[in-house]
Amino acid sequence: MPPMRGLGGPLPGLPGPPPPRPRSGSAASPAGGAAVSRPGLGEEGGNAAVSVLQLRNVSKTYGQEPAVVQALGGVDLSVRAGEMVAVMGPSGSGKSTLLTIAGSLEEPTSGDVLVCGMALAGCRRAARPGCGGG
Repeated sequence: MPPMRGLGGPLPGLPGPPPPRPRSGSAASPAGGAAVSRPGLGEEGGNAAVSVLQLRNVSKTYGQEPAVVQALGGVDLSVRAGEMVAVMGPSGSGKSTLLTIAGSLEEPTSGDVLVCGMALAGCRRAARPGCGGG
């Protein structure tokens, strides 16, 4: 997609085309949604050492055979402290499912969710997020 143009040429301050959507080994859903992370303001190149949120091979299915719906399939995502993340995709691509799992409101069918290095799967619900007591 070319940059947006005004009557006199490119509009100043508008970004160019969006980055390519991740398709494998990143946060990509079967329906084509994507999570794109960028360093936040004030971060020195976004090189913060700690991942505050990690999703490892996270999948989520709903329903029972023969009507199983795979909302997420093998999603890997790492968000460092200070990073801003945009989750984009068409309707039905798994954006809300990704966010409810990342926010510990729902558990994945498979895979791991870690907050500050601690797996949420072994935490009591009342102790989430991060198993620190809330």
